[in-house]
Amino acid sequence: MIKDIKKAVVSKLKEIYPDYPVYGNDTVDGYSKPCFFVEVSQLFSEGGVNYKYRSCVIEITLVQCIPDEVESLDFFVEIEKAFYPKLEVGDRLLNTSNFAIDWLGENRNIPKVDFDVDYFEATEKEEKQELLTKLRIKEVLN
Repeated sequence: MIKDIKKAVVSKLKEIYPDYPVYGNDTVDGYSKPCFFVEVSQLFSEGGVNYKYRSCVIEITLVQCIPDEVESLDFFVEIEKAFYPKLEVGDRLLNTSNFAIDWLGENRNIPKVDFDVDYFEATEKEEKQELLTKLRIKEVLN
């Protein structure tokens, strides 16, 4: 599910900003500006035998050609409009919360938004028992 969440975020970003490439945290060189970096990290996972309650954080960083505070503030507003209160992932709508903005870099001029995504996920139990192949019935008459 976490890969599906990242795909949904990237897809939505490309819809809003079609001319901006989107990179993952595995890209360190050779990216073109302006662009986005998207990172997804799992915060926690808990649950029982049949389900897990999971929470992950999405971090979206905008790398601009030239730092522009007004464009950055517009970016913050657009991201919240696009992803709050639900994130569409396939046929599901997942809850989003805890939107936060921050500034990165040596000069604190690289805008970043992060928010949480919470969801339930069914877990598949692997059956270790053999399936019943023969059934014998003995009838006793009194």
